[in-house]
Amino acid sequence: MSPPSNPVHLTRRIGDYLNRHEFLAIATLFLIVNFITMPKVAYRGDPMAIRCAAAHLIQKHSFGIGLDKASAIQFFLDDRGAFFFFNEKNQQYFSKWGMVTTLLFTPPLVVDQIFFGINQTYVPSKDGKNLNIYNKQLVFLMNLYNLGLGLVIIWYLLKLSHLFIQSVPVACIFTLCSLYATFLWYYLRGQSLEIFQVLFFLGLTYHLIIFMRNRRTGGAQWHQLLAATLFAGMLVLAKPLFALLFPVLWIFGVATCKPKKRWLLSTLDAVKADWKHYALWLGLPTLMIALIGAALNQHQFGSPFESGYGQMNIGFQVPPIRYSISFLPKAIYGFLFHQRYSMFWHYPLLLFALFGYPAFLKKYPLEIGFVVSAFLAVFILVSCMSIWTSDWTYGPRYLLFALPALSLPFLETLNFLIQRFKSAVGLTCSAIIAVMLLYSVRLQVNVNSIPFLSSYELAGVFAPIHLQYIDDYFLNTNVGVVAGDFLAFKYHGKPFHPIEAARPNLSAQQLEAIPAVESLLKGSPLFESNYFFFQDPPAPATGGEMTPSR
Repeated sequence: MSPPSNPVHLTRRIGDYLNRHEFLAIATLFLIVNFITMPKVAYRGDPMAIRCAAAHLIQKHSFGIGLDKASAIQFFLDDRGAFFFFNEKNQQYFSKWGMVTTLLFTPPLVVDQIFFGINQTYVPSKDGKNLNIYNKQLVFLMNLYNLGLGLVIIWYLLKLSHLFIQSVPVACIFTLCSLYATFLWYYLRGQSLEIFQVLFFLGLTYHLIIFMRNRRTGGAQWHQLLAATLFAGMLVLAKPLFALLFPVLWIFGVATCKPKKRWLLSTLDAVKADWKHYALWLGLPTLMIALIGAALNQHQFGSPFESGYGQMNIGFQVPPIRYSISFLPKAIYGFLFHQRYSMFWHYPLLLFALFGYPAFLKKYPLEIGFVVSAFLAVFILVSCMSIWTSDWTYGPRYLLFALPALSLPFLETLNFLIQRFKSAVGLTCSAIIAVMLLYSVRLQVNVNSIPFLSSYELAGVFAPIHLQYIDDYFLNTNVGVVAGDFLAFKYHGKPFHPIEAARPNLSAQQLEAIPAVESLLKGSPLFESNYFFFQDPPAPATGGEMTPSR
C-alpha cells in the first residue's frame, strides 16, 4: 500500500514537472481556460472590414474589390477612408490595412470555405447592431486560430523570460500574469490585429537579443538577426507606423559592444569587421521589405508613399487624424493615469516592473535599451496623434504590442520577492502585488463576460437621459469596473451604479425613462454574455425596492 501523499513531496513533484515541461504545462492551462471561455461573437469594427477583404480574396482571388461588388461592403464605405481605400486608377477598393493584414486573416476563412462554404460578405446590418453576422462554425474557427497564435506568444514569453532568469517558477508566474492579469487576455480572445502585433514584437525582441548576446561573445548567429528583421518587416507591412522600429533595430543590431571596451569603438570595429554579414543579413532584408512595401502600396493605393490612411482625412472640416505636439501632454497623462487608457491600469505588471528596472538596466543595458527605445519611438508618435485613444477600444491598444516585453523587469521584482518571501518586507510586498493582480484578473473577467466593445453601447443606451454624471461615468471609468457594475445589475438584481448615483439629480421626465433603459439593458443581445459554450442565464426581476450597492 502506497504511503499517503505528503504535501511537500507533492509540491516538489509539481516543481520537477514544471522544470521539465513548463511550456506544456502553461500551454495546457491556456488551452483549457481559453477554450472554455472562448467568445461567441466576433470582434467588431476594423477586423470585420479586413475579413471582408479576406473573403473576397478567397472567392475572387483578388485583393481589390471592384465597383460591381462594392454594394456588398457598402456598410464600410459610408465613412470614406475609414475602412477601405478607393484606388481611382483601377476603380477598386482595397483594405486600408494592406495585403499582408488581409492574408493574416485568411486561414480561418479558408477552412470555413473548405468544410462549410464561406459567407458571401461578412457585413453587419446597416445599424451595426447585429453581432451574429458570422455563423457559429466560423466564430469557432477564428477562436481556434487565436488559440494557436496564443501558444506561440506563450512560447516566446517563456523563452524571453529565460534570457534573463533561470528560475522556472518565476518565468511561469510572469507568463501567467501576462496572460490573465492584463488586458492581453482580452486581445487573445478578440479576433483582431493586436494579437499579431504582440507576437511579431516578441519575436523581434527575442531573436535580436539572442543575436546581440552571441555577437558580444564572438559567435554571431546571423540567422537570428535575419529573423528579427523579418519580424520587424511583418510589423511594418501590417501597420506602417512600425517603420519607426527599423532605425532602432539597426542601432541595436550593430551595438554589440565587447566587454571592457567603449561602446562606439567596439561598434565601429564590429561593423568594419563584419560589414558583409550586416549587409547580407540586415541591410538586404531591410531593402527588400522596403521595396515590397512600396510595391504593395503602389498596387493598392496608387503611390509607393501612400500608407492607406490618406483618404480618412478627405472631406472633413476637421480631419479625424491630425498630428501635433499639442496632443502630447494629454496623451502622456492619459497613458499614465486615466482609468480607460492607463498602461498601469491595463498592464499592472509594468507598474511592478518599475522596481526591477534599475537592476535590469545595470545587468542588461542593450537588451532592455532596445525594448524601451522601440516603445518610446511608437509611444511619442501615437501621443502626437489626435486619435491617441484609438477610438472604440479597450485600454491603450496602440501600445499593447510592446507592453509584455516592456514588463520583463517584473522578473527581477519577482525574484527579489521570492528570495525574501519569509521577511516582513517580502511578505507584505508580495501580498500587495498579489491583491492588485487578482483585482486586475477580476476586471479582465468582467470585460470578457460581455461582447466586445459593448461598454460603448451601454453609454449610448443612457444618452436619452442627458445627465453629465452618467456621461462622465462612462467616459472616465475603467471598462472592467463598468462591466462589473453592469453584470451585477443584470445577473444579480443589484441596481446599476450610474442610475442609482444619478437618481437624486434626475428630473421627473428623466426618471420616467429609466424603466425603458433598464429593460433594454436586460433584453438586448448586445449585452448578452460573450461565452461560446454558455447560455445567458435569465435575468432576475428588478423593481423599485432595489437599494444602492455603493
